[in-house]
Amino acid sequence: MNGVRIAIMALLVSIVAAAPAAAQGVFAGTWKVVDAQVAGWAKPSDAARVDPNFAHATFVFKEGRLVAPSPFNCKAHYKISTVDPGYLFQGAFDQDDPAGHAKALGFTGDKITNLEFACLRNDADIEMDFHLVDHDTIVFGFNNIIYRMKRQPGK
Repeated sequence: MNGVRIAIMALLVSIVAAAPAAAQGVFAGTWKVVDAQVAGWAKPSDAARVDPNFAHATFVFKEGRLVAPSPFNCKAHYKISTVDPGYLFQGAFDQDDPAGHAKALGFTGDKITNLEFACLRNDADIEMDFHLVDHDTIVFGFNNIIYRMKRQPGK
């Protein structure tokens, strides 16, 4: 009987230990910005420039919190969904060829894993989508720039 209790306790401990990664799923962990480019939808009049706070920045997706440069460093609400290429960057690309734009960014399928991120701060309400290109690559758009991040080894 004690063996069963120990097994049940071990199972419960493992479930609780795994819980921090649950909300952000495959996005959990540390990511580093490795590239940035002006988005294809940006107009010359937009004067899009890479934000120096994001160039080579580190983002850590934790349970209930995103540790990242401002304005993303805040308590977070996450929702994972699957979207079509036309939804990338909330539909900002030319809708005549969304699959072509997705392919140019490295996406290989017609379904994309998407992390909807939201947080409420005293100075701003923020909503952002992070799109999973592959297990180790995320892209996101901010101020007409597409940032590419790579997963960093766990510590």
